[in-house]
Amino acid sequence: MILSMLSNFSLEDVSKNSNAKLWFQINPLSDKECNIDLIKRAENSGYKAIVITVDGQYLGLRDQDIKNNFSFPSDLKFANLENYFNETELYGHGRENLFLKNLTWDEIGWIKSKTNLPIFLKGILHEEDAKIAVESGIDGIIVSNHGGRQLDTAIPTILALPKIVSVVENKIPILLDGGIRRGSDVLKAIAMGADAVLIGRPILWGLSVNGLEGAKHILDIMKSELIRNMRLCGISSIKELKHVGREIIA
Repeated sequence: MILSMLSNFSLEDVSKNSNAKLWFQINPLSDKECNIDLIKRAENSGYKAIVITVDGQYLGLRDQDIKNNFSFPSDLKFANLENYFNETELYGHGRENLFLKNLTWDEIGWIKSKTNLPIFLKGILHEEDAKIAVESGIDGIIVSNHGGRQLDTAIPTILALPKIVSVVENKIPILLDGGIRRGSDVLKAIAMGADAVLIGRPILWGLSVNGLEGAKHILDIMKSELIRNMRLCGISSIKELKHVGREIIA
């Protein structure tokens, strides 16, 4: 599970109450020392990797949120950041200013130099960025368009995947998120070269309906669908699915 820097519960509390293998995600902050402190906290709490979001330095103009008059409930807090910023900075209109605007490969390299944990970059959509990530010693990439919430005309991740796979050449793991709604979507992503997928919204749907059991039920459904679709394709393992690749899907 990947825990967001903007989680309503602290990374320490989540670690204490979970037996899952945990990764920690950060949107690089303008205060570099805050970034390093967050990573050290993750290390001390047993997290296994750091995910750096590279497409979230500015907030998208989210038309659907505006149409729906969406806002976060006032009692939801950014628990991981309250030690670093005051209430106005965190919950006022200037929250976007907390993020590092000029994120560069040098900045990413500097962050990587401060930890022994694997570094994954989330938000890669272009093969040139994937190539640079490999050359820069990044441990893995996540092909992601931020769920379509940042730039609503961004390329779908499944369309970006093939070119990225071709330049990475199996040198580092490639994960994919965005649009994974069924087990058949998992099959397609892996057949097209992803090593794994990340699932967001469906888990929240299950959680909202029936809590922990609802979230588990969603995963059970997707696993069952994946297995059934693999059998229908004559595939007996994920390894075989990756080997056969795109030949089995339309």
